[in-house]
Amino acid sequence: MGYTTARAVHDLKAVRAHSGAQRVVLLGHSWGARYAVAYAQQPRDHVAALLLTAPDKLPRDGIEPPPGDLTTRLSTSELAREYLRLLRPRNLFAYGLTTVDARIAHRVAGDREIDRRFSAIYRESTPALFCDKRLADRVGTGGVGYYAHYVPQLHPDPADVPLRLDQLALLKVPVLVIKPACDYVTWSAVADYRRAFPQTQLVMLPDAGHVACLEQPELYTNLVHAFLSGQELPLPTLDADTLPEGYRGTR
Repeated sequence: MGYTTARAVHDLKAVRAHSGAQRVVLLGHSWGARYAVAYAQQPRDHVAALLLTAPDKLPRDGIEPPPGDLTTRLSTSELAREYLRLLRPRNLFAYGLTTVDARIAHRVAGDREIDRRFSAIYRESTPALFCDKRLADRVGTGGVGYYAHYVPQLHPDPADVPLRLDQLALLKVPVLVIKPACDYVTWSAVADYRRAFPQTQLVMLPDAGHVACLEQPELYTNLVHAFLSGQELPLPTLDADTLPEGYRGTR
């Protein structure tokens, strides 16, 4: 299906070249953090800073870590609604076929149909993305690609771009990792980025879930602005090895 890290890195290179910028700041959210890191690993000095929000675990040593499980942030009733939609025959059939052969699944259930179905499934899970679940409608669910979402998770390409911690450690640009206090991605994921980039500044964004920029937009914007302008951050920096007081997310 072509949904690989190598393809994402190629696209980022094309965007930078088209913009004419010699150096860029990359903001990677969730799964996108690995794409930003993979781009930063390239030998040319085109990255000015990395800003990573609610990042998932990094694949290392050829091992693909399991993605974050947002069901850990859903109530029993929310889970029931999610599974009732997932278990609809056509949805279950398409997912089962995708796990076996995504190309055949794509021929049976094309993008227009399955993206519409996946949008409805994703909508049921949006409460898991917030500390305050009443804000769940702030997330748009249209345009969320089913195959782009599942293929990299179900069928990681063994020939894809490897991430090398020894090479990443050579990158000396500023790195900020923002960990939301109610994130469904495990806290332990942030340790991967501290190992990759010893200069990482880690902060926890209080009262914010996985989509922190939507739940705490002013604080998030102030944090990003302070980081990029070299000012003192409005939140304290943390040790990745210690679970901070006030963290309510998945451990």
